[in-house]
Amino acid sequence: MRTLAIDLGSKRVGLALSDEGGKFATPFDVLQVSSPQQAIDDIASIITNEDVSRIALGLPLNMDDSIAP
Repeated sequence: MRTLAIDLGSKRVGLALSDEGGKFATPFDVLQVSSPQQAIDDIASIITNEDVSRIALGLPLNMDDSIAP
């Protein structure tokens, strides 16, 4: 079961992908995006092409642990 980890940003989206056993993740790509829809389309394509079964979405935090925008 492969997992795609997503670190969302307004201009860049960082991606990491696990091995098929789901034990180890490695950096996969950094997407340069200009809109949320572009990010969705690119990520959906990766999910299909890489046979992703799970998604982990990062929670953006400020240095004081408050939730960032």
